[in-house]
Amino acid sequence: MCESTVFMAEGKERRKLMDNVTVITVDGEKIALSGLLGESMTVEGRIRRIDMERHEIEIG
Repeated sequence: MCESTVFMAEGKERRKLMDNVTVITVDGEKIALSGLLGESMTVEGRIRRIDMERHEIEIG
């Protein structure tokens, strides 16, 4: 299975939001994240970058 780590971009800095994310649902500027073990969170922003090789997703 491919899980990813999601980061929030804040200027030039990045803050880790969640590890082992398996599902991302986008509804306008609301992004719902669901993890491997059932954890979830919703954040506001837009997906800025997806790096499949590093398993990283950046929201800004």
